[in-house]
Amino acid sequence: MKAKIEKLMMLLAIGLFVSVIYYKATCGEFLLLGYKPFLIMSDSMEPCINTYQFVLAKQVGTDELQVGDIAAYELYSENTDVIKETIIHRVYAKNEDGTYIFKGDNNQNIDINPIQKERIKYKIVIY
Repeated sequence: MKAKIEKLMMLLAIGLFVSVIYYKATCGEFLLLGYKPFLIMSDSMEPCINTYQFVLAKQVGTDELQVGDIAAYELYSENTDVIKETIIHRVYAKNEDGTYIFKGDNNQNIDINPIQKERIKYKIVIY
């Protein structure tokens, strides 16, 4: 009986641990050994990064970004500071005003708006 209770407690602890990791990864700032995991949900970066592939990102300053790097930037809901989504695309160009132009490898066109450096949060380092 004691072994069954211990096994049940262990399963509950593992379930709680997995739940916390899932919540942090999807809703909060979760770092795994200093890296933030992202699950790619579109084909915009294929063939370099496949749909449903996990990538790992590292927080970096924009001074460390080069044209050709893959980075994550935040899109906000219109007229708010609420993050609508995080986009992971390749740095296509850096403008003289300090903004960046991005493009998905599998997209025909560059991303519509230049991105301010404050909105670029991560550089994808493992994919």
